[in-house]
Amino acid sequence: MATSTSGPVPAPAPDPIAALTAPGSRFELAEEDVLGVRMRVLVNRPRSLAEFVRKSAHFGEREYVVHDDGTRWTYAAHARAVASVARALRERYGVGPGDRVAILAANRPEWLVTFWATVSLGAVAVGMNGWWAGDEIRYGLADCTPKVLVADRRRLERLPEPPVPVVEMETGFADLVGYAPDADLPTGPGDEDAPALILYTSGTTGRPKGAVLTHRNVIAMQNVQALLAARALAHVPEDRRPASPPPGRWLVNGPFFHVSGLLAGAVAALADGHTMVLYSGRFDVPSVLATI
Repeated sequence: MATSTSGPVPAPAPDPIAALTAPGSRFELAEEDVLGVRMRVLVNRPRSLAEFVRKSAHFGEREYVVHDDGTRWTYAAHARAVASVARALRERYGVGPGDRVAILAANRPEWLVTFWATVSLGAVAVGMNGWWAGDEIRYGLADCTPKVLVADRRRLERLPEPPVPVVEMETGFADLVGYAPDADLPTGPGDEDAPALILYTSGTTGRPKGAVLTHRNVIAMQNVQALLAARALAHVPEDRRPASPPPGRWLVNGPFFHVSGLLAGAVAALADGHTMVLYSGRFDVPSVLATI
């Protein structure tokens, strides 16, 4: 009968989650009532997505978005643009809390500025599927009834005689960015359970359905990503662990009308000061590497 000659099996390393979520920590947990249900929540969480934008302005001249067309947006410039576009949406198009603003475009900086401006107002950003045909776009607009559609030219070509007011990104968006250059950032809806975002399902069993996400939903997803990153870092030996991890530079290839590109990409990047690299058209290795 074979016998083991090895020593005792070492105990597994303790999971750092308990320390990371302890009282006084960044990820401290407490119980609260959420829509009538008692559950554990993060104590130190933002209460609206508008708080993300205000915090991100402190990253200053660090780049938030780099596009392969040569466009570069710093965090400071992005925050100023969000404030101005939010003011324009409110004063020109009557956008207020709970109203919808539809976004229909390829991944580009204007998409993000519109998203952050909308949710900072307490309105609801609608990420419309950029691959939809004309009839599908009309269906989506009828379903979400937006105050305004912000879209790029290529997708607007599929929508002759649009049924709602339109801002074309290539020709009209710069006017929104310059509308109120000294505007203050909005403070958000004041209710973390207010709707913030509508993303449409693929519609494999029928018509696409708009899935509504609240500020709490989106913030919780970002906080989970941050907690998992902190957990992974805690397993690194202290003498090899950076005191302050440097900001990342992320290639984002998931579309912003999907959770992969928007929440795991754009929202997570802004929350922690990373840089997103975007490209247009089909994936081309030489051009993408040059952009990075």
